[in-house]
Amino acid sequence: MNEEQIRNYFELGLIGMAVVTPEKEIIEVNSFLCDMIGYTKDELLKIKWSDISHPDDLQINTTKLNQMLSDDIDGYSLEKRLIRKDGSVIFVNISSKCTRGEDGSVERIISLVQDITERKKAEEIIWESELRYRTVVENAREYIWQLDTKGNFVFINRYAEEMSDQKSNDLKGRNFSPSVHPDDLENVQAIFLDTLNGNINEYETRIVDDKGNEDILLVQTIPLYADGEITGTLSFGRNISERRKTEKALRESEEKYRTLVEQSHDGIYIYKGNRFLFVNDRICEVTGYSKEELYDLDFLKLIHPDDKAGIEKYEINRSTGKDTPSVYQTRIISKDGQIRNMELSVRIITYQGEYAILGIGRDVSDQLKLDEERQKNQRLESLGIFAGGIAHDFNNFLTGILGNISLAKTMVEPGSKIHRILSNSEKASNKASGLTHQLLTFSRGGVPVRENLSINELLRQSADFVLSGSNVNASYDIPSDIWAMNADKGQISQVIQNITINADQSMPDGGEVLIKAGNTVIDRNMPVQLNPGRYVRIEISDSGTGISVDHISKIFDPFYSTKKDGSGLGLTTAFSIMRKHDGNITVKSKYGTGTTFIIHLPASTDKVITYDDDKYHSETHDGRILIMDDKDIVRTTISSMLKHLGYETECSRNGDEAIEKYCSAMRNGNPFKLVILDLTVQGGKGGKETIEELKKIDPAIKAIVSSGYSTDPVMAHYSDYGFMGVIMKPYTLVKIESSIREILSL
Repeated sequence: MNEEQIRNYFELGLIGMAVVTPEKEIIEVNSFLCDMIGYTKDELLKIKWSDISHPDDLQINTTKLNQMLSDDIDGYSLEKRLIRKDGSVIFVNISSKCTRGEDGSVERIISLVQDITERKKAEEIIWESELRYRTVVENAREYIWQLDTKGNFVFINRYAEEMSDQKSNDLKGRNFSPSVHPDDLENVQAIFLDTLNGNINEYETRIVDDKGNEDILLVQTIPLYADGEITGTLSFGRNISERRKTEKALRESEEKYRTLVEQSHDGIYIYKGNRFLFVNDRICEVTGYSKEELYDLDFLKLIHPDDKAGIEKYEINRSTGKDTPSVYQTRIISKDGQIRNMELSVRIITYQGEYAILGIGRDVSDQLKLDEERQKNQRLESLGIFAGGIAHDFNNFLTGILGNISLAKTMVEPGSKIHRILSNSEKASNKASGLTHQLLTFSRGGVPVRENLSINELLRQSADFVLSGSNVNASYDIPSDIWAMNADKGQISQVIQNITINADQSMPDGGEVLIKAGNTVIDRNMPVQLNPGRYVRIEISDSGTGISVDHISKIFDPFYSTKKDGSGLGLTTAFSIMRKHDGNITVKSKYGTGTTFIIHLPASTDKVITYDDDKYHSETHDGRILIMDDKDIVRTTISSMLKHLGYETECSRNGDEAIEKYCSAMRNGNPFKLVILDLTVQGGKGGKETIEELKKIDPAIKAIVSSGYSTDPVMAHYSDYGFMGVIMKPYTLVKIESSIREILSL
């Protein structure tokens, strides 16, 4: 039955109906009830149920209501008196059923109100006068019938005639059996015989008229006496068909509620005296105990020892009426020893007539960890932004230092004492630059800035950097003919470092990390998720504790870590970097014996370009180069280096100044061969915006983009933005000479 049909039955039903809140406020009534007690619907909606109840009946009604509110019962039926608007009193039979919310509390009470005033009167006078008996019976608004000792009808009242569309005279002498539903007949016959033995019976049955219409009656049957002998039975039947339909709807609603409780993602429980009275399935999942085990378990034994005193204090305060938080967090210890953070929402209820606690518990362990990691990431992000700014300035200074050192080396005799001092200073500056890039790789992120790299050198530098000062050593197995790779040096270094850190931490008593590399070719038939082609395969193995089967499938998940203080970001970052490089990373491990991480990186067909800072092309260069950089030390250093190489230079502080000088040079017939543009200019137009304007002026312009630190994709895909080359700060005389010579030869 749909909602509209139910509402129609509610409004048009031949029985009073009302919906009442637990506070006894009337929120819905039907017309039948209004007519019954003489009020309009609007008048009833403004008063409470207790306002129309007889004062002498308030106590029994309150008792039943409290039992329902305390979960002791879900419904009740009682007889009471109501006071009509005109002051008269009627007797009614009220059958009530409650609906409950997800937390188990009563939300609404649906009551079916039957006027039994006439029945009451009938019961009082039936023995006094046959005439009065017949008058009352004939006018009663319920089924009344009399049977003889053989079960044949003696008569039925007018209401029964109207409802069954059968006349009393037509039924007289006919056995009651055809009027009873076949499935109920055996039970009704037994009750009839029991009544003939002098007992009063109350029961439900279904009756069927000659047209097949079916109704449900609540029947009370009493024996009839004459001269001390039982002469038959008298039955009073109330049609409860609509009530049963309503109850069915309530049961379905209750079943839905129970399903919601059992399938809730939150744990729902009731306990009293530290003993569980009810738990749903989610509580079992979180704690690891079965329902039977929880019912035998002291509630406080689940609480973490450090939190137990606080919970006990809450219990004492709550039982004595003191202010106590209704929502708080605590830690519990599951059956397998895991500590889970729970957010509990509790309230006092009456359960089975006694004080109890209803609680809703939500496992917030993962949420707390995510919040903690989010805060940590925010701090890392802030630190990364701060460090990026420092790195930008630091690399500008290193450009001045390293550039001037490399320039000075060309002015002294190779092998001389001064040359050696300058070489050592140059190496120190290069190490400072490398350290800066390694420390800032994570905060930098973004698209890889690729270059052809020697994997041999990168593996050794990255692993040795991590294991410096550790009791774990690294050994290498790298062939001399290992292919080069086109990758971001800083990002791949971070992958190697993160894996090496894990290996080091898995061997607290010391050990060895074996790093192997080799060339491999992937074809379409191989069971790996890689495009066919040439790859460099790297294996990093340790002999540590290994990874259990339960954990190995999750090690690349964000924030997943088996370490107490682990962030769960190291391997996730490594996985992300490999994806950006069109490679992959997999793991093999056996718990207790060690772990091997396997990396595949696409190989490069180009040779690795190495720079010998003591050698550069000393032939004379000519032409004019425009330098744009917002730092004086950088402009001065680059200009000095280029002039030493034979170029003429002009400098500008920002993009607008560079554009003006470039246009002026073209107008004067003395154009620039090349421009070197700093990507980021504080408070002015940077390299990206400047090259866009210059390309409009001179589509054939040759330009190099330069930066000391940037997350901008221009550095990775410089050609997409109009540049012909990229050079990372700091750089030496040899590096800038080689880059310029390569671009000018195009």
